[in-house]
Amino acid sequence: MRHLLLLLLLSLPLLAPAAPGPPPDCLADGADCSLREAAQQSGIHMGAALGSAMRPDQIADLLLHFDAFTTENAFKWGEMERTEGEIDFTTTDRMVALAKKHRLRLRAHALFWHRLQTPPWVRASVEAAPPAGGNRQLSSLTYGFRW
Repeated sequence: MRHLLLLLLLSLPLLAPAAPGPPPDCLADGADCSLREAAQQSGIHMGAALGSAMRPDQIADLLLHFDAFTTENAFKWGEMERTEGEIDFTTTDRMVALAKKHRLRLRAHALFWHRLQTPPWVRASVEAAPPAGGNRQLSSLTYGFRW
């Protein structure tokens, strides 16, 4: 029994998986690479748009194929401050945490957008005077996301 155990212990290095070799040349014809690997070897960044819901399958695809992402609506005024003075960073914080955790580049798409994605309270008051909330929104984003 001791001999069998010794033989098994001695053979463990032989059973271990081989060390990974050099990465494939992603620019070669027929190379089996993700978009992310090909982009890295080309010296560029590959990105995608990601919605606020961030489904697990979308995150898996993002991490496999991309090293950057742009938020669709999360940082837009209408998503963050639906009620005047109540700024909600819940979704944006999740997206920033995802980017930090996986070392991804993050771009917030259009902080201010056309009337369909502007909070209703802004549209209602814009005729009376230009809303001061725009400055508040920019300040919140500028100081809230320093990294």
